Amino acid sequence: DSPDAEKSIVDENTSMTRTETAVNIENLERRESSENIPTSSEKSDEIVLDSTPESVRRTLFERPIDIDVEEHKPVIIIQEEEKTFLISKKFVIIAVVIASILAAALVILLVLFVSPVLKKDNNDHNIPTIAPVYKIALPKPGPVYNILHTQGTQIVDRRGQPIRLTGCNWYGFETKANIPQGLWQRSYTGVLDQVKSLGFNTIRIAYSNQMLRSDAVTSGIDFVSNPNLKGLTPLQCLDKIIEYCGSINLRVILDRHSSKADNYDNENYWYIPGDAYYTEQRFIDDWVMLAQRYQDSAIVGADLWNDPKGQATTWGSGNVGTDWNLAAERVGNAIQNVNNRWLMIVEGVGNATWWGSNLMGVDTHPIRLQVPNKVVYSVHEYANDTFTQTWFKDPNFPNNLRSVWDKFFGFIIRKNIAPVMIGEFGTTFRYHSSLAWITKWMSYMDGQFTVDGVSDLKSGQYGLSFTSWPLNPYGGIGGILNDDWLSVNTQKMYYLTPSLAPIISNFNNTYLPTKRPTSSPTLKTAIPTPGPTFKFYPFDYFHTFGNQIVDKNNVPARIAGTTWSGFESTSFIPLGLWARSYKTVISQMKQLGFNTIKLPFSNQMLRSGSVVLGPDFTRNNDLVGLSPLQCMDMIVNYCGVVGMRVILTRFSALAGNSGNEMLWYVPKDNYYTHGRFVADWVMLADRYRNTAVIGFDLWNAPKLVTWGSQDPLTDWHMAAEEVGNAILARNSKLLVIVEGTGWGSTLASVASQTVNLLVPNKVVYSLQLYSNDTVPQAAIFSDPTFPDNLPARWDIAFGFIFKKQIAPLYISEFAAALQNPSDTVWIESFTHYLAGYFDGGNVSSLEEGSLGISWTAWPITPYGGIKGILQTDWLSVDSARMSLLNSTFPSPSLISNQTGVAIPEVSTTYDPSTTFYMGSYDDIITQWAYTSDRDIKFQGTVVSGLASAPSWLSYSADFKYVYATLEYANRVQAYEVNPNSGALRLINSVPSMGGSPCFISVDPLNRFLLVANYFSGNMTVLRIDSATGALMPTQQVLSHTPAASSHLHAAVIQNKYATVMDKGLDTISQYLLSDTGIASTDPVNVINAPAGTGSTHIKFHPDGKFAISLNALSVSVTLIPADPDTGLLQPMDATTFAANTYSTLMEAESNVDITSAEVVISPNGNYVYASNRDVSKNPNPSRSSISVFAVTEDPPNSFSLTLVQKVSSLGNYPRYFQLLNGGSDLVLVNQLDNTFVSYEVNPVDGLIDTNSAVISKPKSPALLQPSYTLFQQ
Repeated sequence: DSPDAEKSIVDENTSMTRTETAVNIENLERRESSENIPTSSEKSDEIVLDSTPESVRRTLFERPIDIDVEEHKPVIIIQEEEKTFLISKKFVIIAVVIASILAAALVILLVLFVSPVLKKDNNDHNIPTIAPVYKIALPKPGPVYNILHTQGTQIVDRRGQPIRLTGCNWYGFETKANIPQGLWQRSYTGVLDQVKSLGFNTIRIAYSNQMLRSDAVTSGIDFVSNPNLKGLTPLQCLDKIIEYCGSINLRVILDRHSSKADNYDNENYWYIPGDAYYTEQRFIDDWVMLAQRYQDSAIVGADLWNDPKGQATTWGSGNVGTDWNLAAERVGNAIQNVNNRWLMIVEGVGNATWWGSNLMGVDTHPIRLQVPNKVVYSVHEYANDTFTQTWFKDPNFPNNLRSVWDKFFGFIIRKNIAPVMIGEFGTTFRYHSSLAWITKWMSYMDGQFTVDGVSDLKSGQYGLSFTSWPLNPYGGIGGILNDDWLSVNTQKMYYLTPSLAPIISNFNNTYLPTKRPTSSPTLKTAIPTPGPTFKFYPFDYFHTFGNQIVDKNNVPARIAGTTWSGFESTSFIPLGLWARSYKTVISQMKQLGFNTIKLPFSNQMLRSGSVVLGPDFTRNNDLVGLSPLQCMDMIVNYCGVVGMRVILTRFSALAGNSGNEMLWYVPKDNYYTHGRFVADWVMLADRYRNTAVIGFDLWNAPKLVTWGSQDPLTDWHMAAEEVGNAILARNSKLLVIVEGTGWGSTLASVASQTVNLLVPNKVVYSLQLYSNDTVPQAAIFSDPTFPDNLPARWDIAFGFIFKKQIAPLYISEFAAALQNPSDTVWIESFTHYLAGYFDGGNVSSLEEGSLGISWTAWPITPYGGIKGILQTDWLSVDSARMSLLNSTFPSPSLISNQTGVAIPEVSTTYDPSTTFYMGSYDDIITQWAYTSDRDIKFQGTVVSGLASAPSWLSYSADFKYVYATLEYANRVQAYEVNPNSGALRLINSVPSMGGSPCFISVDPLNRFLLVANYFSGNMTVLRIDSATGALMPTQQVLSHTPAASSHLHAAVIQNKYATVMDKGLDTISQYLLSDTGIASTDPVNVINAPAGTGSTHIKFHPDGKFAISLNALSVSVTLIPADPDTGLLQPMDATTFAANTYSTLMEAESNVDITSAEVVISPNGNYVYASNRDVSKNPNPSRSSISVFAVTEDPPNSFSLTLVQKVSSLGNYPRYFQLLNGGSDLVLVNQLDNTFVSYEVNPVDGLIDTNSAVISKPKSPALLQPSYTLFQQ
């Protein structure tokens, strides 16, 4: 051993170093012994020390320990310049003994002389005389977690690299449940995984000292979700949570919230005066226990005491019983004696500001700990919706906020004293001013400490660390999670996400290699994804140019749409889906000429707990199990598929509450706040980027609001600019549609104050107008100059905006009930005005190439206070209303960028003999293959988005063309068949000239076809272009009377006659055919069936000897003799008809709620097959069947039927079926089950082999609500 080294140890300047070093060496030796690590007696253990006490102490606590593994010798290496000293271990041990004796003597003196003084002055505070002395425990070798310290205003890692803690608070351990909230329904691992997935890197966990007691128990845990917490104490549960945080790279801050559970509001000190248990010593001892327990864990800091309160707690007064700064030093040093890794987070006091947020005393009395560079100061900050502090009343609010913050804590940053962390902050977004506060606050935390709007951070620095209050849905201000403990509060995340820092990795304390958030990151929210996996149908975007809406090539486009209400109702789904599919409604609107659909919604509909009510899921199978928002996804996407555009309009906050909401937020409501209004729009802007949505109508019918008043509670102009900018910041492709005031009826204020957004050329002004029969307007309609007075009034209210080229106009709602002639005159005048005839005359005021004012008519639905586009059957169209709208449709529609061409998704292996097409009520036509083993294979979708309920398909005689009825659009389409693939190419589409076309029969020579229109009771003859297969304009319309009772179900061509089945009138009528269609509208033969027969289909014998009428309502078939050469049926009266009728059911079987659907005659003519289906509200598959009749001819040309078999259809609602392969196979489709069933048939006896059934339920979604199967056989 070096004598020089021995001499250095008694140097006066290093006496403090000797003591600290000795203590640490003793600990190291003890650890060696406990770990059975041998020491070497042959070699001297050496420690290299710096001669400077300050640097020695700093190095002991902040530098890593290098372990000489080979020699098993702990060595502490410290260097300063090149001066080193070698100290023999034995001399160090001697020094330790001497130092210990001196220290003990000093403690005795303090107890004898200092303690009585303290006790005398602070007897009621139970203040300990001095904190116990803990020996310094150096870290164990191995992986090193979370060694963070401070450097100026930055928190840095062990390499000196700045990091930022950005997290949230999860409380519950401090409550009487002694466990974080939410674990009654979720796993703690799931909660923490979600916290990380949202982008947080830290979680602050509150606890109480009571929770640490040995008798504390947990309550409210779902042990199915949290099995590994069963039987554990609260502290052991905390172990599990901290351990899991470490495993997923989440850092933890422990927050001592209170002494007793659920008692923090009542505790003015860090101890409870007069309480024998919750003393300062308990406060310190518990922190020390936790510091020892979690020394090597995910915990990075200790928030020593939450919310020091009111006037009771002081800072810098010198009173040991009330001075929080002195207590913080006592407990901080005690923690550092056993764990020097943690940051010591010290909150301020509560004088003149929020509890814990007055740190003014730091300027003169900073916290000084024995281990330097570990103190982080902390405050809590809230908006005025928590409490109205004096600065919120300042006329200069919110521009005064930075000076307030600088006064209480910002000076610590400005003077480079230490980092400041925000332990809690938040807002309910209840007031408009709350949004102003959060905007200023987030920018302040991000480094804009002064008012110039420029970051004050130096290169490489981070803003203030923070933990937002709270994760829990409650906490007084609402949380990151909503009430379901799963979905995310998007309004909070909108403001938090841009400030989130990267995850900090374990062990090396560096950020994981993740991209640092930009100023406008992707919003991390737990909003539900669409039910099916799809990408929204892409579209281009629009902007404004003068008074025109234009596309990206500056070509004008005009919105001509209608409103489909329902999402804003308590059903949370567009109305009418109990009667139709959403696809058929959308397709019908397109067929009528509309290019846009406006969808109103409520903020309540967007909530995670909202549930769809009312749809018929047999018609809307793809909406099953979806939330309202996911249903909106489906509708938006389908609009894109068919080339329709969408405008979303926020109708109300609460469902069905539009008429009661005077403001865009609900005053005094903690949820439907201004912030919710903004955040929901932002969420939708993110969600519907690059979709059919072209614009957001911010708020429907603004009511008791102002425009330009600068009152944040009523100024709709101010709010519109705010939300518009927030929307465009996330999705700049959208048009921002701003309605006027006075229930959206006037935009006169735009003349003095326009809406100005950061993204230019995006504002469209909007309003609503109604006729006198909806909104009484006696002054207008009783004016002798009516209707000539209208254009001038409209100019004042809104027209000046268009005329002066301020911006485009969009009439979001207009309508008239058409109850009086004046109402018709009004709407004619208004549509004339919209088309550009602003002076009321016949000369357009539009510039060349410009289009008129955009509009959406109110509504699609047959209600809405004034009737709608559709009538109460949800199918037929209000022709009077449409005739008034037709004059203002743009021609052609310039909105759609996608024409909805047929999608060639068919198989490359195409065999016409085994391939068939399937029509549907799901707006698609699909292709299928019938395999040799009688299975059905999906080949592809051949039509999508072009057809509205293509329920009936017919081939041309040469199989080159397919013709389809669009039952919901009242049209007929012609398709060309690709001979190589079977793909269908749309040729053209023409009106059916009747309601609900349901049947087509094509002339064998391809000259024309017949269309049966079910609801209008008429038949249409359409000529066919022989060269192209296209349908020519309507040739003839044949009507049955009375039309109200007539329901044509089929029109079959057989030789020289067309046989028409009228289900409503119970007649079978025949008309003579000509080369161009019907030779005469007078029938040559009418068979009157008994009332209630309901004849729907007719099939002729292969030789034409007879026909079989299928009677849907009487559940029977009727054999009718026929002339095989002409197809003329034998005349019959009702009695004869009944005598030739045969029930398709067994004798004892009830026909209640049973109807027949289809009839087929075998190729040899010897057997008849008919389907039966249960049409009750709760159909029973056992009542759905196929009946088999044998045909008997005795005597010659005299035929009768015998029911020989009845076989289950093995499914619900067998619609159509066919015989294939010469009658040896029977293939049917069960409409409600979406299944195919094939049976083998014995051609000799006609019987179905019940053991041969093959059931096919294709996984493809194409088989939805199938209707007619079209085979070439």
